[in-house]
Amino acid sequence: MKDYQLLGFLGVFFLAVFLFSPLAVVNNNIATIAPVFNNFTIADGFWKWLDISAFAVTLYIVVPLAAYFIFRGKKWGVIITASVSLISTLFILAALWITDVNTIGDKTLSFHFSWGWLPFLIGILAIYYSGSRMNKISI
Repeated sequence: MKDYQLLGFLGVFFLAVFLFSPLAVVNNNIATIAPVFNNFTIADGFWKWLDISAFAVTLYIVVPLAAYFIFRGKKWGVIITASVSLISTLFILAALWITDVNTIGDKTLSFHFSWGWLPFLIGILAIYYSGSRMNKISI
């Protein structure tokens, strides 16, 4: 196994951690990508997991696919899965930003982003770097 493949698998691990890490906190309730901690609806509907469910399911499919393409050494497969993961996560960020905008006028709600974005940045950069170092151009 080559060094770039190990780095890619480390990136996949960080993306798996990202699925369960807290992305934001709304009134002491944690918003995550994985529907854990009973966070289907937070703060009387200001955060709903259904708002990001399509993007979350996309990440559940794309992260194992990235691991498969890294294992097989397929350059464009890795880059495409990393790009789909990035786009999906940007939509999740937009949903959280809209939640932040909606809570500005309400003095009883507190909203702030959490540390959960760091595993995503580390993971996506590692996967992109791993994909750029591969030699097989096929999918």
